[in-house]
Amino acid sequence: MTKHLGEVSFGRFPPFDLKSPVDWAANPHSNRQWQHNLLSLRWLPARFPDKELPENPEAVHRSMLILKDFLEYHLDPITPKSPYYDTSTGDLTMGIRLPVLVDYYRFLKSNSRLDRLDLKKLLALEIRKHIPMMLSDEVCAKPSNHWIGLNRGIFYAILRNVRQEQKTSWAGFSTQMGS
Repeated sequence: MTKHLGEVSFGRFPPFDLKSPVDWAANPHSNRQWQHNLLSLRWLPARFPDKELPENPEAVHRSMLILKDFLEYHLDPITPKSPYYDTSTGDLTMGIRLPVLVDYYRFLKSNSRLDRLDLKKLLALEIRKHIPMMLSDEVCAKPSNHWIGLNRGIFYAILRNVRQEQKTSWAGFSTQMGS
């Protein structure tokens, strides 16, 4: 069943209608920046769910539906992935996307009653997959100015978790993401 999830607007391009299931490898405008923006997830209706929930619960709910679609698509090993998902082409995209995933994970950990979609578990799997992907030889093979974005995303994930969980090692972070 197709379900309307919203729209993505970016730059001079007409809005892209998000219908579930979304083809996350789509590039309807044949434009790299547009595809980068789509996969960064920085455009979600509620980018900071903990701050936006009181005033706009509908935006938070729509964002969670979009995230669920994104996660199910990318956790399925059969679906074709965009180069902006897990390759050196998408290094900056991953660095922008990881903090979005971490913020939603933390939000759902603190507000478990809102996790009607069982999203926290999917987010934990995706975050666990993201960090090794970001540190892989394929992504980090050649020096790039995007390394700053990659490192920012990784440090954000570690620091957000350390502050909440009082863990000081990477192993602690990895273990905590499953709880």
